Amino acid sequence: MLFADLLPFAVSLTPLRGLYMEITMSITNNVISVREKEAARLLGVSYAIIKKWRYQGRGPDYSRLYGRLVLYTLQALKEFVDRNAVTVTPPEPPEA
Repeated sequence: MLFADLLPFAVSLTPLRGLYMEITMSITNNVISVREKEAARLLGVSYAIIKKWRYQGRGPDYSRLYGRLVLYTLQALKEFVDRNAVTVTPPEPPEA
């Protein structure tokens, strides 16, 4: 693996509603990872919240590179969302 393979690069994505978002990603072994701020943006929470979750051990799985760089794989973010999904059941109808 070359050192250049670990360097992040920027790509523009077009999510729903025609909004543009700049996301910094790195691809290592065909796994796409995003930095902490981009992960927070993808989850729809603030940077402070995802950082707090990481400190508390409640957030998505992550990797730490070079001592300071925190990366989240897109798969880890998806699994985190799936783990925290809430199933809504309709209320029981009242008995007559």
